[in-house]
Amino acid sequence: PEGERWDQLHLAGVYDAKQRKGQIQLLKQLNIKNVRLGLPNHIIDAENNWDFFTEILQDFTAADLKISLDLQHFGLPARFRNPLNPQNSLYLNPEWPDHFVAFSMEAIKRYGHE
Repeated sequence: PEGERWDQLHLAGVYDAKQRKGQIQLLKQLNIKNVRLGLPNHIIDAENNWDFFTEILQDFTAADLKISLDLQHFGLPARFRNPLNPQNSLYLNPEWPDHFVAFSMEAIKRYGHE
């Protein structure tokens, strides 16, 4: 349900190009060289859009920051939540394992060379 997910990348302004550049400048000023970014699977799954995250990664790597990509950071996409049937909800949803394998393989295909 709305309001239950706290997306730290959104809260930090990473999804907005202008704010992201400011965050990157701050990281550089603080001499931080390694950044852990959670792959926003809830957004990618809902919109079937990897391009916005590719742009984010490009900005961070162009600034010579090393990225650790967290494949399962923001929880599960909403479609795996079933509050009426908790035995088949979230990580217990029988569709989750296959989805996560496919999602992870796509992430590796797209970003494994970085």
